[in-house]
Amino acid sequence: LLALIFKIIVDLVANIFLSEKQILRNKGEGFIKLLNFEQELSDICSKTLNYICQNTSANKAQIYLYDSVNTKSYCFTNGDWKIENLDKIFAEIPVYWNKKTTAEGKFEALSRSELEYLSNKDAVEYREYSNLLYLLELSKIQIAYPIVSGNELIGVLFIQDLANNQMYKIDELDLWDRIYSQFHISVNKALLYQQLQSLNSTLQQKVDIQTKELQIKIQQLQEARKKENDMIDIMGHELRTPATIVKLNAQLLEKFAGDIDSDPEAYKRYVNRIKMAVDNEIKLINTLLSSAKLEGNKIVIDPEEVDIKEEVEMAIHGNEKDANEKNLPIINNMKLDTPNVYADKARVVEILNNLINNAVKYTESGSVTIEDRYDDNWVEVSIIDTGNGISAEDLKKLGQKFYRAGNYIDSNVKVGDKMEIVRPGGTGLGLYVTFNLIRKMGGDVRVE
Repeated sequence: LLALIFKIIVDLVANIFLSEKQILRNKGEGFIKLLNFEQELSDICSKTLNYICQNTSANKAQIYLYDSVNTKSYCFTNGDWKIENLDKIFAEIPVYWNKKTTAEGKFEALSRSELEYLSNKDAVEYREYSNLLYLLELSKIQIAYPIVSGNELIGVLFIQDLANNQMYKIDELDLWDRIYSQFHISVNKALLYQQLQSLNSTLQQKVDIQTKELQIKIQQLQEARKKENDMIDIMGHELRTPATIVKLNAQLLEKFAGDIDSDPEAYKRYVNRIKMAVDNEIKLINTLLSSAKLEGNKIVIDPEEVDIKEEVEMAIHGNEKDANEKNLPIINNMKLDTPNVYADKARVVEILNNLINNAVKYTESGSVTIEDRYDDNWVEVSIIDTGNGISAEDLKKLGQKFYRAGNYIDSNVKVGDKMEIVRPGGTGLGLYVTFNLIRKMGGDVRVE
């Protein structure tokens, strides 16, 4: 009878023990299912803390993570547990773990109870870890689980002491290990997921940037093609016009063959037209050549001492005919004592002629004035006209190759009761050449 009673008691205790084991095993499996498909790091930490407090005897737990890339730290907690001297604990714990890694290089969980046991056995070890032991006792930390990514410690899972200095049961410690193992796997999966998301985001940003750059280049190419087509149209017109004048007036001269005296004025007029057309063609070709040389950086500057007053006079003289046709005075207000400049003489004439020519071309009434000022280093020549001016939009682009301002003027040709409005001819190369020649000689130019 006693043997039977003893057997019943043993079976009952065994069943209770096995039942508790099964319960803990089920809890471990339940936690695995809980985190199995979780990818967000914050959700993993929050669910882990809640599960710990609902399914174990621990009342409080905390998770700390460090982001070494962005130098940030994150804390997850499920209560008002404030860990004292956290910075000191973080300074001591890595030292302990670096010494207590396994043969496979893995970090082991830090148990305060185990540390106390080791310290009691070995006075040297006690002195080595006494400060860490003190900090753990002060903050009521019983267990610290390392959170590792690769070989780098990236965080810690802290478990608080039980009330009244009670110890965790061995079976529950096994559950802790299972929870920690799954938590650690989930954290690393989440980190990999974050890295993948970050990589995808970075790749997308690079694709967006490169797509934008490609769109800009396509737009620039389209604009370049448009400029090229416009240039071909402009050059075709500009080159054809003088050639047409030469051809027409040459045909008119044919009737004077052997009889120039029949109408000397007409003969002289036709010859002058041919000369002017040839001069315009030569100017245009010179502008094209200068532009090409500037583009290939092959233009040669031959600096010497230049009388800037004399060059202004020559440029005014070269534009007097066009100005007189518009009853437009060109006023020379250059100072008599203006010093000479160091520049390429031929290029200075080209620059002044182009700027004065533009002023005359776009001024219908009033005047064109040339004046100067100087100091010990520079002479500044200003060409001032009374024309309509230039828009802020055009001002930004002035001097670009093949760019022409959208300014229109009276043509002096009546259409009905109104004067015809036209856009003056030009290649869009004049100011490009002028601006670049000035800068090539170490000078500067500005337009207001």
